[in-house]
Amino acid sequence: MTGKPRILFAVGSQKPAESNSRSLADYLAEQLRKRGVPSKQIHLLPLVRGEERWNELFAAVDEADFLFLVFPLFVDSQPWSVVRFMELVGAHRRSSNAGGMRLAALVNSGFPEARHNEPALAICRQFAVESNMSWAGGLALGSGPVIGGKPLPDAGRTVRPVMKALDMVADALAEGRDIPAEAIALMARPLMPHWVYRSVATLGLWWTARKNGVSGKLRARPFTSPAEP
Repeated sequence: MTGKPRILFAVGSQKPAESNSRSLADYLAEQLRKRGVPSKQIHLLPLVRGEERWNELFAAVDEADFLFLVFPLFVDSQPWSVVRFMELVGAHRRSSNAGGMRLAALVNSGFPEARHNEPALAICRQFAVESNMSWAGGLALGSGPVIGGKPLPDAGRTVRPVMKALDMVADALAEGRDIPAEAIALMARPLMPHWVYRSVATLGLWWTARKNGVSGKLRARPFTSPAEP
């Protein structure tokens, strides 16, 4: 492909604001803007909930020639809003015999290892096949909570590799290329040693539980079957 694409970022976080997915999409959109590539961002949840906004969703997709899905990992897969988006847009494109669109995806998860995102990326690749799109590549990020919903430049030194990887993605897309393997590998690298991440995550869990008054219930097992007499 030659020329600069018109990119649509479809953010699949369930949070309306300050989500890690939105932080990632915002940073990449800004880097693309600096390279003269236009983009638009939509938040999927309010658009797929009810039929009254489906035409708005379809219009946004039809105006773009590059779709970039950005979402968190939910149980080794996509959040419901992304699944519903795929169902709706796939059917829309098949019914209209649409073609000529490219698809990429960026999945972030709370696991320290990025490999847990691979099933979700495989689903995205299959969505591309069934929706007559060309697969441009997928990025997997572990330790997503490190971002904390902040703009990436404000999230600290730990996320510098993430920004570098997205800079590489912006360069490639501005030149009409697919996501480079170097960016995929850099994004997948651990952001910190596993023992450090586990320690910080555990402290964060206890702090959140205490703030919400449920610290005494962290070890509760409400669905455990009662012991046999």
